[in-house]
Amino acid sequence: MNVLDRVLPIDDETLATRPLPASVELGAPAGRRAEFEELIGRNPRMQRVYALIRTVAPASSTVLVTGESGTGKERVAEAIHRESPRRAGPLVRVNCSAFAEGVLESELFGHEQGAFTGAVRGRAGVFRKADRGTLFLDEIGDLPQATQVKLLRAIQEREVQPVGGDAALPVDVRLIAATNRELATEVKAGRFREDLFFRLNVIPIHLPALRERPDDIPPLAEHFLAKFAAQAGRTLAGFSDRAIAAMERYAWPGNVRELENAIERAVVLAQSEVIDLSDLPPEVRGGQAGADGTYQVSTVRLSEVEEIIIRRVLARTGWNIKRSAEMLGITRATLYSKIRKFGLAALR
Repeated sequence: MNVLDRVLPIDDETLATRPLPASVELGAPAGRRAEFEELIGRNPRMQRVYALIRTVAPASSTVLVTGESGTGKERVAEAIHRESPRRAGPLVRVNCSAFAEGVLESELFGHEQGAFTGAVRGRAGVFRKADRGTLFLDEIGDLPQATQVKLLRAIQEREVQPVGGDAALPVDVRLIAATNRELATEVKAGRFREDLFFRLNVIPIHLPALRERPDDIPPLAEHFLAKFAAQAGRTLAGFSDRAIAAMERYAWPGNVRELENAIERAVVLAQSEVIDLSDLPPEVRGGQAGADGTYQVSTVRLSEVEEIIIRRVLARTGWNIKRSAEMLGITRATLYSKIRKFGLAALR
């Protein structure tokens, strides 16, 4: 695992919730707050996504959001829920790839007491938890086939049967599913049920990869810069022209999530008030493109990068261990261990 993933973790839950500045609003009239938060961009393809969100939000139809990892599929689900009549109800999120098959069925539909070993009490599944709200099923393409059958029944009948239970329970849920797979291809290969695909694909929304909308990179980068500078207590003026040019050239195989990670790193490492080319990751600065079109990371010792990041975070916080550990996304015990490993205490 890359050292930056360890010391500066980024996952699907860490995207910001603050409104966008007026300069990057989603085509809204002047002075109107942006509606979809981190779904930022002026690119026509993204504008069509915003229009679709506004159109489908008032309905209860099932939505299938597709796109590469890191493009913001969960943000679409959040925007649809916020703009819908169900906004007062819960938005429940489940990553279908995060559970073993038996556990996933219990997570989705619930279970009765004694249904299996360890089921000492009954449990409501996420369908019931999301009642009168929205259920977001991420990585739907990883759903086991046996669970696909039960999900299809839940969608068709609007009821679920808990594991180990005899009675079906009615549910009122708006379903949004997401995947980075081509489900039509999965159907042809026999890995995904065609009838379930049609039930999910009522309203398809596809998110373009970041490399397909390079004009959106500067406003996204500025947004993440403001976010992480505020978290770090730093005042940063923006990006140099060559830093912007490098970011626009880079392929961003990890999409918006990778860009966010890169900007967080740059905020920590920056030596001046302007983020320059040298503050960006090596692959963004100008690594060589591989045969697949992505960029290869230049040779670099990961332990050296880790030491630099920890050293600078400690300096920013005045050696406040608790705050430094929070910024790095590690425990205080881990931070103390790394301080000893790199001999940083002597530099305090």
